[in-house]
Amino acid sequence: MSADPPKVTTLKGKFRPPTDGTALPTLTFALSNEAARASAPTDALDDFMKTWAPPGTDSWYVLKIDQVPDSGRQSIEASLVVPGVDAWQLGEARLSRIGGRAPEDLVFRNQLYIRIGSAAVAGGRIEAAMKRLILHMSGSLEPTFADSDDPWKTLDRKLRNAATALGERAADLVKVLDWGQANNIRDIRNDIIHAYWWDYSNVGITRGRVYQDGTSELIQITPEQLDEDCQKLHDYADTLDSAMDGIWLNVYLPRLNNEGEEPKNCPKTSGTPRAFVGMPANGRVRTEPPTKRAHGQPTEEPKAPTAQDS
Repeated sequence: MSADPPKVTTLKGKFRPPTDGTALPTLTFALSNEAARASAPTDALDDFMKTWAPPGTDSWYVLKIDQVPDSGRQSIEASLVVPGVDAWQLGEARLSRIGGRAPEDLVFRNQLYIRIGSAAVAGGRIEAAMKRLILHMSGSLEPTFADSDDPWKTLDRKLRNAATALGERAADLVKVLDWGQANNIRDIRNDIIHAYWWDYSNVGITRGRVYQDGTSELIQITPEQLDEDCQKLHDYADTLDSAMDGIWLNVYLPRLNNEGEEPKNCPKTSGTPRAFVGMPANGRVRTEPPTKRAHGQPTEEPKAPTAQDS
């Protein structure tokens, strides 16, 4: 009787194509567990197995991700441990550093987390703005968020249907929703919030993304692209939110900027749709170009409501 063939583990790495049209990175897996083990010093091999390789592991590889030169994306070289199962996807891999996190890792992680947190806040503001708009357009006299507690995709569909039904009165809102769709705002948010981030230094802006259909991919972009994605989320949030000025309960904080002073740290991404600043009860959306103001600061000082306003 012949011996059973050795078990083979399939390892695949799918990369999301770069949006700038450059080539995909070159992925190399170099088997080093046989020849390298034979020539490796015993103490080095023992240290490897004891300090970071999981118990029972016997597949030791070298992983290389070579990015196109001058693409702004990081090439990566690392060791790889492959437990013996039928197949693995690189987009599902976990990440650690031999010897634990280094100071450089903590610095990079803090910088990365600022951007991830910024995207999370913007995503929450977008969902809140969509809920407010849906409730306002429904004509409810006692609007509550519980009445529109839906996921992003459903909120977007309900809001688009409501705006379309109003026709010309909500034409600007449809344009804003079209801008969000054309700029993949929902996908940008999901790719940031639902990713497994490689939050270590010297790997660039890298994350694994696993989808509901079971597929996965590795996403590598430049730092500038991540900043641009975060800014698009905030631009979209500001534009949707501005429609509720004077219509929804609003808390105004005291002014900190001098009147007429340029807001600090509020860059705007080119291509942002025109802001619509109000949707009166009588129906037509008023549009104005974006004004230079700090986030949350009204264009004009709020006026006390009159009997006619109430």
